[in-house]
Amino acid sequence: TRLHLVAASGRSTGIVDLAHLVAEHRDGPTVVFVDYLQRMSSVEAIDDEAARATHTAEQLKELAMVAAVPVVALAASDRAGLTAPRLRLHHLSHSSALAHAADIAIVMNAKPRVATNSHLALNPSRAEQFEQWVVLSVEKNRSGTAPIDLEFRKDFANCRFDPNGQFVNDSWDAPF
Repeated sequence: TRLHLVAASGRSTGIVDLAHLVAEHRDGPTVVFVDYLQRMSSVEAIDDEAARATHTAEQLKELAMVAAVPVVALAASDRAGLTAPRLRLHHLSHSSALAHAADIAIVMNAKPRVATNSHLALNPSRAEQFEQWVVLSVEKNRSGTAPIDLEFRKDFANCRFDPNGQFVNDSWDAPF
């Protein structure tokens, strides 16, 4: 098999477990996905959430470098991010630790959340069209350009996004 899904626990699954899984199942190109970073277990007893998130982010970075595997970690939003007009990197829980450790930080938003009210007021029919799109923002890119906003059409009937995305076009009269 080429895909291994592992049921993990926030109480018992940590970096050592991930390292063992990588070593055990590595038989070609490998990527580790963590859902989500703030729920990972730590060997050390760290009561402070920010310190634990920093420690976990650093451990995931170390795993990526030592095992030579990309690590994709999902992160939770803080309370302000849930109500913000647009989710950004600084809205992620313990974002300073994540921003420091991550080589690339990507944030996704529904397109209506990204569009300003004035743009929607100028062309209300666009609001319905915008519901079919998400904006993927490269907020940090250690080795390249940032910020970059790309948009992708939802294709949830096929459990995916249309891979033919494009740069966000702020000209509201332009076709998608």
